[in-house]
Amino acid sequence: MLEDARIFTFRSNSFASNVNVFETPFVNKFLKACANCCKISTRRVGMHLSAVAITRETIKILADHFAIYKLVLGKTPGGCEENLELEKLSVLSLYNNLHLSLRFLTKNCFTYLRTLKIVGCNEVPMDKLFTAKTFRTHLIPDLIWNESKSIKSIDLENNTFFQKHANTLLSKLPSVQHVNILGLDIDQALVLSSCKQILSIKINYGENLVSTLYSLIPARVKSIEIVNSLGKKKTKAMDMFFIHDLFHFRDQLYIKLSNCKIAIPRNLVNSFAANHVRITRTSNTCEMRKAPKKSKYKLRIQENTCTIKHL
Repeated sequence: MLEDARIFTFRSNSFASNVNVFETPFVNKFLKACANCCKISTRRVGMHLSAVAITRETIKILADHFAIYKLVLGKTPGGCEENLELEKLSVLSLYNNLHLSLRFLTKNCFTYLRTLKIVGCNEVPMDKLFTAKTFRTHLIPDLIWNESKSIKSIDLENNTFFQKHANTLLSKLPSVQHVNILGLDIDQALVLSSCKQILSIKINYGENLVSTLYSLIPARVKSIEIVNSLGKKKTKAMDMFFIHDLFHFRDQLYIKLSNCKIAIPRNLVNSFAANHVRITRTSNTCEMRKAPKKSKYKLRIQENTCTIKHL
C-alpha cells in the first residue's frame, strides 16, 4: 500500500493554536518506511506536514527519496540548514510559521512554482524578516524583489506580514491569475492596474471599490469576491449600477458579495434578468452569475452524409 501512496498528510484542526500534534520521530520513521517500500526517488508526491515540527532528518529523508510537487509546512526549525531539492515543486503553503526558516529551499523551487499560500505568518514585522537570526531565508526575498513569471496564484489573506509590500510583490508577478488580498489595507486601484492577467480576485469592500473595479478591472476577470469586514451598519449600500454594467459588457462573470449592504432597484432586477444574470441571495451573501451562451447543434448521420444543424 505504501509503495502506491502519492499524498502524505499530517494535519489537525487544533494546529491553529500552534500545537504540534504528530511526534517528529514517528513521522520520520513512517517516511523512511515509505521510502523503503519504493526505491524510485522520482515518485511525485504531495506532503502536508502542517502538524509536524520537521527536523534536519525529516528534510534529508524528503530530499533523498521523494520528488515533491506540493508541500505544506507548519513550524520549521530555526537551525535547519539542509538543502531540499524541489525543482518540480508547484504548490507551496506555509502555516503558522512563528520561526520561519526556509534555508533548505533552493532557488530552483521557482522554476515550476504555481501557487504560493502564506497563512498565519504575520507575527514577524517585514523590516525584521531579513535580519533576525531565526529567519534564514532566500525564498521570500527572491520572490518579492525578483520577477517570477511562473506563479499563477497567490493567497495573502489576512497576512499583515505583507501589508506594506503587497503592491511591490504583485507588480513582480506578471503572470499571476488568481489573487487573494482579503484583509490587507492596500491600494486596490494600484493592484488592479498592476495585475493585467488576473482571472479571479478576492478583495476587501471599500467605499469606492465598485467604481474602481468598473474603471480598472481587467477584461479577462471571470470571478470577483468582495467581503465587507466592517459590517453592514458601518457602510453604505453598494452601487449596483456599476455592478450591472460590469455584467453588461461581459459574456461570463461571477461576483460574490459577503456581508455587504445591497439594495437592487426593480428596474435593475429586470435588466439583470434580461442579461441572463442569475442572482442567489442569503441573509449574508449575494451571488451573481452570468455564464456564456452555449451554442446548440443537432447532429444527424446517414449512410453517406453528416448534417450539423444549429438550433
